[in-house]
Amino acid sequence: MITNLLANIPAPGTPIDDFLKNQAQNDRFWGWMPIYPLFIFAGVIAVLIASIIKFRMRNIPLQELGMSIFIIIPTGLVGASVLGKFDLLYNNWRVWELLFFWQPGMSIFGGLIFGGACGFAWFYKKGQHYRISTWVYADCIIPNVFLGQAIGRWGNLFNHEIMGRETSLKSLLKWLPDWIVSKLWYPINPSPDALPTDQWYVIYREPLFLYESIGCFALFILTTFFIANLGRFFSKKPWKIYPKDYPYNKWVNQDNIEISDYQRPIRYRKKTKNGIEMLSIGFWESWNKAYYLKMLDKDQIIYFTNKEIEIDKNFQSKVTQLEKIKSNKSLSLQTLNNSFAKQVKKITTKDEKKALKKSKKIEEKKIIKEYQPKIKSLKSELSWFSRCWKADSRELYQANNPNNYFIVHCGTQTGFYLFSYMVLRWVLETRRTDVELVIKHYFVADMLLFALFALFALFFIVFAQVISPKKYRKIDWLYEKSY
Repeated sequence: MITNLLANIPAPGTPIDDFLKNQAQNDRFWGWMPIYPLFIFAGVIAVLIASIIKFRMRNIPLQELGMSIFIIIPTGLVGASVLGKFDLLYNNWRVWELLFFWQPGMSIFGGLIFGGACGFAWFYKKGQHYRISTWVYADCIIPNVFLGQAIGRWGNLFNHEIMGRETSLKSLLKWLPDWIVSKLWYPINPSPDALPTDQWYVIYREPLFLYESIGCFALFILTTFFIANLGRFFSKKPWKIYPKDYPYNKWVNQDNIEISDYQRPIRYRKKTKNGIEMLSIGFWESWNKAYYLKMLDKDQIIYFTNKEIEIDKNFQSKVTQLEKIKSNKSLSLQTLNNSFAKQVKKITTKDEKKALKKSKKIEEKKIIKEYQPKIKSLKSELSWFSRCWKADSRELYQANNPNNYFIVHCGTQTGFYLFSYMVLRWVLETRRTDVELVIKHYFVADMLLFALFALFALFFIVFAQVISPKKYRKIDWLYEKSY
């Protein structure tokens, strides 16, 4: 068996041209079908299926997700291809080949940047219509990219891409199946100026693609099933605060349970004991009742709705006030100009004209000095930055979480995706050769780049988990729960 295996594996030092001549076909292809784009397609399908499941769990309309496919996937593939192949331009000016996403050389960062930007714009616009936070859409889609990456990385095996540092054939055979080992050889260009006709020799490299695939799948499981439920696992428990209303792991008379308004009926386990209806509630449904399905009462809804209406009225009032002040300023300046034009016609000497112009400039300055501070003040109050800085939704948040449960807020899963993937790549970069780093030949700069991305992701998590819920939430919008 080992003899048959070695017959299909080029020995270290073998000229790659000689080896490929003896192969029936290049192992990048599976019969007539290229394997690399096949794995990319499978990864995209996996992301879509997982996203559909999460959309349905949140009762979010699927129509917008279906439409987004025709925007996000093409731009993501093009972005991944362009960024991944961009460094090849220095010796190949066939720019159109940057768009050949079915060929090797795809950058996950290009896909995330281009696809993510288009996806954000699309779902932000649709979110305004459906009153669904963009972070909700992000949490339903972004963590699933881990699943797509875990599948897609296997395409790199057949392209001899995403390999690590040099290792021995003997060490690989100790723990990997022969069908993987037979594809872990890697061509070496002995000279950076080698011509295409030069013979490249092969060595064996660590299966870095396999490490990343396993890491991405593990992070998908961690994000989807653990990070998303941290609050349920570690917060104070509603059945300990209200033992009668939350009969978790016990049975109580249904008449003793408080009935409130919920988005749907609470699902209790039921049984009859001595002619009495008894109810019990499970772990997940307890949290649905305590927070995720709990609604504000009618008085609270009216109060917060009127409060938002008052804020909008105040904003529009200031806009009207600003326009009026600008109009008065323009009218005053126009009146001054008309008066100046009339007086100029009556003046015959240059000295008188000069004195009149000087007088006009003084009056203009007085008018500007009178109106400009008010205009500047109102513009400052109406600016996007000022409104974001002064925004406050703490009262609304407290009304929706009166027991101060620890909740994983929408957007946190997306932030964790960014942070955990940066950490994973930071670790894997240490196993790459200098020519395969994101910033080629500059290891320290490469490490700093990923560290900066990780810090940005940490800020993203803090913003989504701590800042945003207390400042930017509105009544009648969908977040991790409906407000």
